[in-house]
Amino acid sequence: LVNGEPYIVRGINADQGIAWENDREVTRARFRRNLARLAQLGVNTIRLQLLTQRAEIEVSRLLGATDRYIRRPFLWQGALQGMLGGLVAWALLGAMVDALAGPVSRLAASYGTVFTLQWPDAPQVVTMLGMVAALGLLGALLSVNRHLKTAG
Repeated sequence: LVNGEPYIVRGINADQGIAWENDREVTRARFRRNLARLAQLGVNTIRLQLLTQRAEIEVSRLLGATDRYIRRPFLWQGALQGMLGGLVAWALLGAMVDALAGPVSRLAASYGTVFTLQWPDAPQVVTMLGMVAALGLLGALLSVNRHLKTAG
């Protein structure tokens, strides 16, 4: 934040210094693009699982299994995969906070300010885990629906 507004470093020029960009639409577009990339990663992982269990799905269909019955384990897997990814991200964030807390505090003190890095609190962690689980679920849903349409 610069003067209370979110800014993005657009580039560094030797003559003009740092060029800042304060465009919320650019930030939102980048966020959406990264979210789509994460969903695609989940889709590809679930698709690989679907391909490895193709014969089992065909046998289940022959025995009269509905699409909902076939879809359910893959949705659980997608949600759990997203949640495990969120837990890994939380652990890495915590390791970074612990590793950088001292140096950042010393750097801030050398400028006469107080700045401390803190772990995310419980509501933030729960929100993040819920969001990544939903993202994993969405990726699994897209992948399973596409597979069931083409295979059925």
